[in-house]
Amino acid sequence: MILINLLPQHLRPLKRTPLPYIGVFIVMLAAFFVMASMFLSVSAQIGEINQKKAKTQNSLNELADVVKRYEDLDKKKARLVDKTIAIEEILKDRILWSEQLFHLDRLKPDNMWYSRIRVTQLPFKQRVRKVDPKTKKAMKDKNGKDLWENKTIKRPVLEVSGYVVPSEEESNYIAPLTRSTTEDPDFSKLFTLYRFRLEDTVFNDQPVRKFVLEYVIEPSKKDGDAPSEGGKKPAQPKGKA
Repeated sequence: MILINLLPQHLRPLKRTPLPYIGVFIVMLAAFFVMASMFLSVSAQIGEINQKKAKTQNSLNELADVVKRYEDLDKKKARLVDKTIAIEEILKDRILWSEQLFHLDRLKPDNMWYSRIRVTQLPFKQRVRKVDPKTKKAMKDKNGKDLWENKTIKRPVLEVSGYVVPSEEESNYIAPLTRSTTEDPDFSKLFTLYRFRLEDTVFNDQPVRKFVLEYVIEPSKKDGDAPSEGGKKPAQPKGKA
């Protein structure tokens, strides 16, 4: 039997082919394989990197004790450097007090004796270079000259106390001692007479004069200190001794 389609051409159903679906499936399958291969490749690279990281971490863990010992040694080295600097500073200005006490005894007149010798601190006003608090460097003006400022600093002072009895040769009781300590080259290179105090009193029923002499200790001149005016040493207070 012969089948005849009497529908007009535009109403007839289209015959569809499965080829486009097959093509899309093949493309999707290829894309899946490409993505899978890329994923496997990246996973392999990540695994390799993780292995290297683990090996590196193990190496670091093995070196942790060495690093800690190195840091401890470095800290000890820094402390030793600080101690060395401090010791050098102390030795640089070191005073042999046994020698200076010998000089004091040598320069003392026979009618005088000491009751106390000590080192104390006294405030002094002094011109020092102005330092930038941030850079810790000396500040200069627009002409490149150092800036100076007045500061109150404490300086070591040798305090010598004692008694003196009247002498027929000297009406000025402590003048022999002050003169000898000022003129003696061994003593005066380290000590400068700053001021003195006197007081009339009685010792064992005998009239004596009590004295207190203060000497500024100057074992070395610091670079940061301003030079004294005219290169003079601290002036001795005027007054009858």
